[in-house]
Amino acid sequence: MRPKAILFDLDDTLISPHHHRTIFWLQAISEIWKEKVEKSLPFPNDIQNLVKKIDHSAQDFWSEPDR
Repeated sequence: MRPKAILFDLDDTLISPHHHRTIFWLQAISEIWKEKVEKSLPFPNDIQNLVKKIDHSAQDFWSEPDR
C-alpha cells in the first residue's frame, strides 16, 4: 500500500522542540485541505484535536534518545 501523500519537513518547522510546531501543523493541514479536499468536504471543527494527537505522537517518538 502506498501513501497518498508524503510531507517533507526540510526546515524543521513541523519536527521541532519548540511550541510553534503545532501552529505549523495547523497551517499545513489547512493549506492542504484547501488545495485538495475543500470542494468535497468542509474543514473539520475538531482539527485542533488532530493537531494535538500528531504532536503527542511526535513527542513520544522523539523522546527516545536513540532516535
